[in-house]
Amino acid sequence: MDGLVSMLTQDAVMNMPPWVYWLDGRDAIAATITSTGTWEGVPRPGRYRIVATALNGQPAALAYVRMDDGRWVAVCMTVMTLDEGGCISAMDVFVLPRHFATWGHPPSLE
Repeated sequence: MDGLVSMLTQDAVMNMPPWVYWLDGRDAIAATITSTGTWEGVPRPGRYRIVATALNGQPAALAYVRMDDGRWVAVCMTVMTLDEGGCISAMDVFVLPRHFATWGHPPSLE
């Protein structure tokens, strides 16, 4: 998480359409993505798998969560907007795992 936070611009924004959810600024985003409530416990290695990709011509990340039976199941897609220096100025998080296959991404991983 520290690496991601270090890439955020000071005025970065994050939203989660279709919900009315908006975070304004690096500090607000950092507080949320490092919160134990966000991750059902402290973010920890082995619980989530992030797959780099592109969506709508922008850098993106697909998040999968490891279930108790060992399966990796789709959780959300995050599309990032970069500024001229390559820092993240916006993150649009789509918690619509049913659309992974629609956009050509597997709904689960081995």
